Amino acid sequence: MPLVPTLPRHPRLLPGLSVLRRDADHLQVGVGSRAVVLPDHPDVRRLLTRLAAGGPDTATDRPAPDSPAGRALARLAGADLLVDGAALHAASPRAEVDPVAARAVAAAWCADPRSAPRRWAARRDVGVHLDVPTGDRPGLTRLLGASGVPLVEGLRDRSPDTPVLVVRDREPLREELDVLQRDDVPHLLVRPALDRVVLGPFVAPGRTACLRCLDAHATELDPRWPLLVEQLARSTVASPCDPTLWQVATGWAVHDLVRWLDGEQPSTWSTTITLGPGLAPEVRVHRRHPRCGCGWAELGSRHDEPAPGHQKSESSLPSIERRFSREQVSQ
Repeated sequence: MPLVPTLPRHPRLLPGLSVLRRDADHLQVGVGSRAVVLPDHPDVRRLLTRLAAGGPDTATDRPAPDSPAGRALARLAGADLLVDGAALHAASPRAEVDPVAARAVAAAWCADPRSAPRRWAARRDVGVHLDVPTGDRPGLTRLLGASGVPLVEGLRDRSPDTPVLVVRDREPLREELDVLQRDDVPHLLVRPALDRVVLGPFVAPGRTACLRCLDAHATELDPRWPLLVEQLARSTVASPCDPTLWQVATGWAVHDLVRWLDGEQPSTWSTTITLGPGLAPEVRVHRRHPRCGCGWAELGSRHDEPAPGHQKSESSLPSIERRFSREQVSQ
């Protein structure tokens, strides 16, 4: 395998990676499935010391491919244990200034060293808009910021891919989410439900089930659901909420939004995840409903499309009429 194409321009070891002594004759870099065992050779030890510090930086500094250090360098690169030190340094805040953000940068590079610069730049360029209660805003802002995601204050300032995190302390008003659906805004919903917290669905308009789709499916089981959910959403009483479950759910939501910004499919893509006292997630994947208005513009097209780079989920029939008008709810 060619050595040069597999190496970052400024190779260094993954941040946080440990060099351990395995036995009298071998060193081990990392643990688990990504570990690499290398011979304990003076040149290999010198190479590891330089890689931990961010070098060698140029081709002339690199060891010969057929030397012990050259073979060690190739094995480390083949195991994806090397990152571009210059790109990592440019993205990392000083640990003494913001240790949480510095560790978040390191985690992003460890997850996929090759795509990390692109993913980190996408987070910074796209951002997230928060539609959340005042009490939740500071914590979510800190968590997003530590993950490299800035806030987009106004929906008019957002890019087409900027998602909205919608957090409510009770069942949400459907017309509030209708606006996001109509304006083609991706969004993720979090709300409490007695002793549980419901996360999702992540809605990519025209591609996933929306909350109206879930309502339409629920109405097939209980024809009075539109009347009931309207009353729940207009209640002036906030739902009970376990604060520990709430922290898990909102943190999970931020993680899903970061995945979206990274070009990955969120775990809540057309899915709801309900967290209860036992912490065993109840996961339900939802298909777009054939009579929901969210597919009006795609009449005759295919639906339930996956996020970029992901396999397509089950599709549903095209929409033929809008559902749950205010007149229907009031009947």
